Amino acid sequence: MDVRFLGVNGSIQSAGSGNVSLVVSHVDSHVLVDTSGAVVQALWLAGVDPLTIDTVVLTHAHIDHIYALPSLLHNLWLSKRERPLTILANQETLEIARNLCSVFAIEQKRLMFPINWRIAEGGWHLHRLGALSFGLFPVNHGVPTIGCMFSTDGGKLSKIVYLADCIPMENYPVEVMGADLLIHEAGGTDAQEASLTSRGHSTARQAALVAERLSAGRMLLCHLCPQESRWDEMLQEARRYFPRVEIPKLFVPYGV
Repeated sequence: MDVRFLGVNGSIQSAGSGNVSLVVSHVDSHVLVDTSGAVVQALWLAGVDPLTIDTVVLTHAHIDHIYALPSLLHNLWLSKRERPLTILANQETLEIARNLCSVFAIEQKRLMFPINWRIAEGGWHLHRLGALSFGLFPVNHGVPTIGCMFSTDGGKLSKIVYLADCIPMENYPVEVMGADLLIHEAGGTDAQEASLTSRGHSTARQAALVAERLSAGRMLLCHLCPQESRWDEMLQEARRYFPRVEIPKLFVPYGV
């Protein structure tokens, strides 16, 4: 199982990266988490055929996480996709995403492939996709938001946990403990904590403390500020509390 980043930035894009989006793959199963930028092109650059995407998970309804969904669906239709595509999100996000697609009459296109819109609302939602399993659960952000836990058991249970835009929580699902790889947002350092917290975001230090608390094997930071000159400072801050952390490179597989 591996994860590849299609973008690592937060709300503001930069010359080096678009908004955060990632794809988790295992054997022939592929789950795309959030849709931003030129998502089809980014999938190709990551070595994933867009037509092989099985499921799209939308973490929340902020524009930087869902705006490219109509373009993705349109590209798949133009590429003659026939098999169904599942789109998972909480109810608020699903309604906004579907309304966004309705502006372009996506579902009314001739010979449009089936789209299964499915609600993952509150609590723990477990889904199975071939040999890949993934659980969805709420996290603490300014709007209803979900985190993800991907797992596969090939003799040894492997786990990737993605804590999307959020601040640290008092309680996490027991299933996310001991992740081989934790992916956590971090919008800045302690100097920006008050501003970040007020908008439902975490600092690098807070992300590192979560990684330590969840007994993660290693951590990748994402949803970063657009000033890449600040990323090293964020890394150094996080490594004071959790040394096994890095900022991911785009399109590179990180396996567990």
